[in-house]
Amino acid sequence: MDILEELKSRLKAVIDEYKTIKNKPVETLSSTQETKTASANTLTNTVGKGGKNETADVKKVQNLLNRHGIKVSETGVADTETIAAIEKFQTIKLGVADGIITPGRSTWRALLGEKVPKLSSNETTTPATGTTTPATGTNNSNPQNSSSPVAEFGAGAESTDVYKSQRDNQTVRLRSGREATGGIQCNVTSLAMQLVGLADGDEAKVVALTKELIKKRGGSFQSSWGLEELLIGLINSMGGSIFVNTNLAAAAKLYPFVKKVDTFWAPKKDLMINTVMPALKNGAEVTFSALFTWKGGHIVSMLGVRADGVVLNDPYGCNIIPNVSGTAGYFRNASQGSKQLLSKYRTLLERRLSIRGNAKMIIDCINKGANLPGDVGSKNFYSWSDYSAIQPLWVQIAYKK
Repeated sequence: MDILEELKSRLKAVIDEYKTIKNKPVETLSSTQETKTASANTLTNTVGKGGKNETADVKKVQNLLNRHGIKVSETGVADTETIAAIEKFQTIKLGVADGIITPGRSTWRALLGEKVPKLSSNETTTPATGTTTPATGTNNSNPQNSSSPVAEFGAGAESTDVYKSQRDNQTVRLRSGREATGGIQCNVTSLAMQLVGLADGDEAKVVALTKELIKKRGGSFQSSWGLEELLIGLINSMGGSIFVNTNLAAAAKLYPFVKKVDTFWAPKKDLMINTVMPALKNGAEVTFSALFTWKGGHIVSMLGVRADGVVLNDPYGCNIIPNVSGTAGYFRNASQGSKQLLSKYRTLLERRLSIRGNAKMIIDCINKGANLPGDVGSKNFYSWSDYSAIQPLWVQIAYKK
């Protein structure tokens, strides 16, 4: 009898619990879920070049870019890596790029997975209304045009120019048997920036072509390799060395969108003004080598040429003291910066970062002992005096077909 009473008691408890769950308002759960979904699909303000760049909004954009296969760090900061990723996405999905995302407009809708028609070359993605307005131009053919979003970076700068850091590259075995870490891959990293620029920012296209070229030459590659590692594989399959600039030029010439590659040794300012600047303005992409470090030359991408100097994308970081051993003269990408170097060369660092406009943030990172951004080497300004100090070795101009 006691057992029967106990079973009745347990059954009653189960029935009471069921009634409690059954009578609980369903809308409480669904409204929470709906709120979360709505929040994830809502952008509160503009993100990207010249945007409000609120942290939560930037993180949403970065997360969605990664979901679309465009790799970017989810930091909540709209740095140059993020802006380059936005421009790459816009180029692929919309056909034009202005580097900014506006709530409800084409780029945001495309990020959410909507089918969005491509825009014409004279339209921009930024208006808040349903109409489009003429863009200021993604190719800076007029360096004096201050309304252009790329004008300050010098003649030839384009919204499809990308920045790549060599410091996150994988280690790849060279044809000679030597292990090439990211620390010595300035060559292929700068070549990658050059090729992606010539492909109008379409890195996926360059990656696919590189794999085809490697297979055609009987080479091999790993599925985890990015473009830089693939370029090592390509040059290996060509029987060459990544440390020889003629091999870099030969590799570039294999791509169907490259017309020709010209190399000039010990380039002076007049060559930059009279040859490199016009080439950049006509869509060429340029790699450049100088004695940023002692003995060996370091290779960077030349973003633009200005009347007062040049703007470089240095894949290693921000160089402050040229011609010193190793990396002692660098504020390296994604690493802690030297407070001693800062205290001695603060004015020079501020000049290097003057066009980027984030010198204060970089200096704060150094003083706090925090890691610098992964793109501190992007859009670094060198006056003509700085240009002479790094002792230019060569410049390589790849012309677009």
